[in-house]
Amino acid sequence: MLRRVCFLILFFLSGCTHTSHLNRVDEKIDPPDHKWIEDLRAANDGKIDFSKEINSSWSESQVWWFTYQRALFYEKSEPLKSCQDYLILSKKKDFPLWDLAWLRSQLVCAQPDPTFAENPISRNPWYSPLQILIREKESNLTADLGDDVDLLIEKSKYETQPKKKEKLILEAVTLAKKSGKQELMSLAEERLVQIFPRYQKNPPRKIWLEIANDFRQFRKFDQAEKFYNALLREGDLESQWSAWKGLRQINKTKQDRKATLAIDKKIQTWLAKVLKKNKNSLWIKRWHDHKLMQIRQLWTEDQYQVAFQNLTKAKTTFKNLYPRDEIFFLMSRMQEEKSLSNDAQESLSRSLLEKESSPGLKEKVLWASAWLYYKEAKYALTLERLNETLKLSIEPPSRYKYLFWKARTQSRLSLSESADTYKILQQEDPLGLYGLLAFYDMKMPLPALKGHSRDSLNLQVRTIPEISYLSGLKIDWLISLEEKKVLEEALKNSLDKLKNGKTLSDDSWLKFFSAFAQAHLYLPLFSNLNKIKPATRDQLLKTHPELIFGRPYNEFVLASAERTGVSPWLIYSIMRQESAFDPQARSLVDAMGLLQLMPNLAHNLAKKNGIEYEQPEDLFEPKINISLGALELKNLLKHYNNNSILAVSAYNANSKAIQGWLKTRLRPDPIEFIEEIPYEETRSYVKLVFRNFVFYERLSKNSENLEFPKELLSWPP
Repeated sequence: MLRRVCFLILFFLSGCTHTSHLNRVDEKIDPPDHKWIEDLRAANDGKIDFSKEINSSWSESQVWWFTYQRALFYEKSEPLKSCQDYLILSKKKDFPLWDLAWLRSQLVCAQPDPTFAENPISRNPWYSPLQILIREKESNLTADLGDDVDLLIEKSKYETQPKKKEKLILEAVTLAKKSGKQELMSLAEERLVQIFPRYQKNPPRKIWLEIANDFRQFRKFDQAEKFYNALLREGDLESQWSAWKGLRQINKTKQDRKATLAIDKKIQTWLAKVLKKNKNSLWIKRWHDHKLMQIRQLWTEDQYQVAFQNLTKAKTTFKNLYPRDEIFFLMSRMQEEKSLSNDAQESLSRSLLEKESSPGLKEKVLWASAWLYYKEAKYALTLERLNETLKLSIEPPSRYKYLFWKARTQSRLSLSESADTYKILQQEDPLGLYGLLAFYDMKMPLPALKGHSRDSLNLQVRTIPEISYLSGLKIDWLISLEEKKVLEEALKNSLDKLKNGKTLSDDSWLKFFSAFAQAHLYLPLFSNLNKIKPATRDQLLKTHPELIFGRPYNEFVLASAERTGVSPWLIYSIMRQESAFDPQARSLVDAMGLLQLMPNLAHNLAKKNGIEYEQPEDLFEPKINISLGALELKNLLKHYNNNSILAVSAYNANSKAIQGWLKTRLRPDPIEFIEEIPYEETRSYVKLVFRNFVFYERLSKNSENLEFPKELLSWPP
């Protein structure tokens, strides 16, 4: 009985008497070291020769590793041989992943264990990717359509792509109807309507907005517009407001600028009517915010006079109604574009007199004033404003910007303190562009940044004290065996449990980061970087920079770089910023995949260059996305005569906007021009992409004396 209880507990990753040896450090059951694996591959031109017999000199863990890899290798070509290996490993209870080997045997062997469903292993959340495949195999062996319907619905829960999720559920609905069982049909149809409400027959008004948004997500814009317009006719005020925003988003997604301007007019007319009956703070704020959104859109479309007239009218309209700090701030930006510096400074002063409408706006106003003084070479006033701004600065990235321009201003004033300010910046911002530019301005080489990929791979999850040794050991084995899908589930599950209880130490975070990077889970890696102390983050950069600046999909990137002549580091720099290496990334305007390409652009690039591309969802395929994204970068670099600043800006914004900036904001200094980019998103984007490029360059060259890459700051255009 005790043996039975312990057997069950083992599956839930706890300890028991006969498994206690797995809860202590034991090199005999650790994964093989990476040098042994590399040597094994090197002996056969980078590939492991599975036709050879197991070497009698190998340790037990090396035998386990080789046997498991051999089983994986033969799964499709020789399933019987694969089955035998998995079954052998499943009986080796010292092998930390014997339960996973047993699961794989159920998938490969001709006659799986009939008690699979009752086995606790089948319910371990780590193994859900395999569990679904096994259930699929079982359902194919029976004539019962109910199994197939259940399986398709279960698979849909793990699918992240909406179109693939929809396909799975539609298949479930079709099979349920074929079965003739009402219970199955209800189950499948309920799931379909729950996830995709546009399939609801005779939908009630309360879900019209959900249906419209569903149609919009699937780029069925005509159908979405019908429901949005129906809400405008029959919905309550909140529903109508959401409908207007949905209609505007459709035109933004379609990149129809004329239609966007037209709908902005309609929204303003509608808001004016609403305010006659609902003049409360919520609707006044919405009116104000949309009015400024409309003005910015007009300004973007080179309708400066119309935009400024609207802004001047808004200044009067919102007097004593809503804080006008943002109105005066926007007015100053527009006046600055026309070189009306005195008027711009006056508008900024008036903005500071208003009540602050949103956190951080006063800081932006002070910075804008400092920047105006800097461009006019009024350096004493610049320094005064920058010191005021630094007192308000909370966010590190903003502080680093102010410090950089403070150092430059001090240098212009021939103040010796500039060197000290640059040194502070170098120390505080080793991960940012301004910290790197501090070396550039001081004509100092960038410090060595040596990647230690092997050391990173040897960071052991099993030594993380906040999780059980067995859980960590299993994760280390998953990493070593490259069981990526299972590893992803294991990491997410382990981290979710920790979020509800223990706090991770910095050293433990480092080990988790290593595991995230090896699983290509960069989003949780990046999002969790801010949870560790700055000093630890800096140390991580110095000792393991390759974890922060990963190089996934290397084969596709290098092939595209060679074909197009675009630097692989630029491709990686854009990819890291656009999607955090997430191939399923999709923006609000339907930019898709690793390099966030719009479907229309992708279609044109594919057609012109003979690349296989049939539908927008193809952009979720890394090979296709990287190939097309590299071609777009090649085209932009060619268009802008290999000027990196303009090409990277154009990747984020558009050529029309850039032509306007070159007319009104051209500066003699490239760094000043970057700071002058009026779109906050594009300005930040260029800085981050350039930061990424410098780090990839440093990692690739491993040089003590690497200078800041000159090609990034080639100027004038």
